[in-house]
Amino acid sequence: MKKMFLNFAMVTGLLCTAQVEVKAQGFDFELSNFNFNKEASSVNGTIAKGDVDNDGDVDVFISTRYPKSEGFIYLNDGKGNFTVNTNNVFPGSDLSYSEFIDIDKDGDLDLMFMGRVGDGGQTNLYLNDGSGNFTLKQNLGITNCHSGEFSLGDIDNDNDLDIVICGIEGSLSGNHITITKVFANNGFQEFTALTSSSIENLHESSVKLVDLDNDKDLDIVIMGESKINLTRVSKIKTYLNIGSGVYTELSNPNLIPTTFSAMSLADSDGDGDVDLLVSGNVTDVNISDSTRLYTNNGNGVFVETARFPYSLVGSVHFADFDEDGDQDIFFDGVSSNICCPHNNRTINIYKNIGGNNFIESFSQNNPPVYNKSVIADFNGDSKLDFITMGDGITNNDKSTQMFFSKSNVTGIQNSFAASEVTVFPNPANNQIQIKLDNLNPINLEVFNNLGVLVAQFTDANTILNIENYNQGMYSVKIQDENGVYYVTKFIKN
Repeated sequence: MKKMFLNFAMVTGLLCTAQVEVKAQGFDFELSNFNFNKEASSVNGTIAKGDVDNDGDVDVFISTRYPKSEGFIYLNDGKGNFTVNTNNVFPGSDLSYSEFIDIDKDGDLDLMFMGRVGDGGQTNLYLNDGSGNFTLKQNLGITNCHSGEFSLGDIDNDNDLDIVICGIEGSLSGNHITITKVFANNGFQEFTALTSSSIENLHESSVKLVDLDNDKDLDIVIMGESKINLTRVSKIKTYLNIGSGVYTELSNPNLIPTTFSAMSLADSDGDGDVDLLVSGNVTDVNISDSTRLYTNNGNGVFVETARFPYSLVGSVHFADFDEDGDQDIFFDGVSSNICCPHNNRTINIYKNIGGNNFIESFSQNNPPVYNKSVIADFNGDSKLDFITMGDGITNNDKSTQMFFSKSNVTGIQNSFAASEVTVFPNPANNQIQIKLDNLNPINLEVFNNLGVLVAQFTDANTILNIENYNQGMYSVKIQDENGVYYVTKFIKN
């Protein structure tokens, strides 16, 4: 039996969540036999993905601190077999973060990196020559730091990539300060700090540049930890860009502060704005489900929509694993904040069956701990795979693990049923007919793209009047006599 997380609308219009046990088709992943170097392991190391040599497949960068302090790019042969590119050796690190991005607009992916190297932080940019060979950019101008994250984007609309960065500046064993800074790019990858905005200084943190309010500029979401009178305090903040990279705080009282955190943003409900997926440690010991989905009201204000099991010191991702046009949810990490994290390691994937209703569709115990993960098609079969790296616990553990998808991908027309359920006409204006072949349904439900139940019935081959429905995408969920759910979608014009 799989856990299903459904959203129900209360009479007041507020969303709440309920959990019920259902049967469902799961995702199938196989642990690859490919053995990354034992050096590709680290507590709080970093991994990034991208096609660095322009050969049409996805390569990875991994930087580690233990057992050896070094970072390498691993080149993919297109089938998920990787070879270390020894032409480039990067700093080994922990408490680190990295991204591939074409920062100089020359058509290849460069590498941005931050982390603890030795006893202090480094923030480095490596420029790609187009063949996967990298050169360190001098005179970058960005603060060296670790224990945080950065995000790149054009905050001042001058057609280059700027950066917001948060974390710790200085050595953990000596004088250090927590910072969050915004830097503007002069177009030549030389950065200058902007002092016109005050963003909360956070470490053990995550930060993203994203357009929260659909006004075509980049706002900020940041979460992590600060210290007030020597007390560690979790924070989550949102800031709106009011023009040219000047930020003002936007109140978001529904967001629960977390630390040792991760977040991902995507349009999970299909309403044209970005929604927020968060995991991490919640200081309230009464909260056991810290992984949460918040939907956006269109103005950057978030409302909790779904809860998932506890997860910290890991990663979260939106990804469409089944290619049905909506965002599924991936998270990994430690599943308990109570002692012995090595015994509570997990990877979970929840399938979005429409309207932000989710079914647990994959779980894996005892992956690396304190892990980071990346998702892409690594073996060239047009399905999403994932790589997770962290601390392997013992010398016999694979500390970097790659999982290949073995799932049957059905595409956008039907998530669970290939031919048993038909909705026509689609798109429609006034009415639709739901035709069921070889199914004995006990319940049929229709949800709008906010996850609100708008119709419920039991008769097969039903004609449904949708004349008064708002325009948009709707999900039809059918439960058969065996407890199996089928999902399809239609569009109201």
